[in-house]
Amino acid sequence: MPLPKDPKDPKDMNLDELRMLIEFRKLELKMEFQEVRHSLSIGTRILKAIKSSGILEGLQESFLKKPIDPNKKDSPSTERANSGLNEK
Repeated sequence: MPLPKDPKDPKDMNLDELRMLIEFRKLELKMEFQEVRHSLSIGTRILKAIKSSGILEGLQESFLKKPIDPNKKDSPSTERANSGLNEK
């Protein structure tokens, strides 16, 4: 829970108010840190699940499966499409 928009100026606070403000700020930081740790933990679990499921290997295989062979002859439809480009 954030502080109000216009909190009392620390110069105008007494010692007890300053202590409470410091404790409040500490608790805010702890909560933010816990949220970051929780997010990282969830992300790590997701990555582990993806890795263990084999999805990454499947994607790598699909991308690396067949390299394009420049010596391979084009299909007839591709040849017709390319012949129109070469005439210009």
